[in-house]
Amino acid sequence: MCIAFGFWDTLGLFLAILVPAAALLLLRDAARSRLRRRKHLKTHENLSDRANGLSVAGSRLTLRAKQMSDGFLTSPMRLTNAADLHLVNELLHDEVFELDTIKFCQATHTVTVPVRRRFHSGPERLIVVGHFSKTYEKDWMHSVVTIRRVRAWKTVRDQGINSYMFESLRYEKDIIEIKSCEVMVLKLAVDDLDVTVADIGLKGKAQIKRGPLGIERFSGRVYE
Repeated sequence: MCIAFGFWDTLGLFLAILVPAAALLLLRDAARSRLRRRKHLKTHENLSDRANGLSVAGSRLTLRAKQMSDGFLTSPMRLTNAADLHLVNELLHDEVFELDTIKFCQATHTVTVPVRRRFHSGPERLIVVGHFSKTYEKDWMHSVVTIRRVRAWKTVRDQGINSYMFESLRYEKDIIEIKSCEVMVLKLAVDDLDVTVADIGLKGKAQIKRGPLGIERFSGRVYE
């Protein structure tokens, strides 16, 4: 028995496969976008709570939190204890850095990593209203991560794209790892943990496009 598929049969089969797959991708992206926004909002709320004295008595986190205001650093935040590194990870997660801007000073054993931050609590400006999306403009906050007492550093699994998103910073056994949201990892051999994060000013614009189901699209590009 032979079954012949015409154009409309083929199109119907294609759509039957494509539409559910596209819907699943949209739901996944929407969930990721909502999780990202909740995470950054929770970070600012947690830091604000700690600054108001709601953290454990005697904790170093209260002092750290007082250095934050609306997602901006009011003074450099220096971390020498691995237990405090989550503050850096919460502040810089999903933010942008570029390999060609990283500097290593052998004389001072210092590595500096410039980072651009868009997920702060600064104002957003609606600039484009589309049929299914809205585009917002936001100022980039430029920050610098300074790592001291560095003996050597290298990149692992560099994808050759230069621009990466910050995933996490970890310290274990005199090794600091800065993981990207891609697959690239920075590995630094250090004598001890000594990391400082400082905001150096707003410069340039970021654009964030929001569509149905709360889906966000953005890039690391700077608009003047």
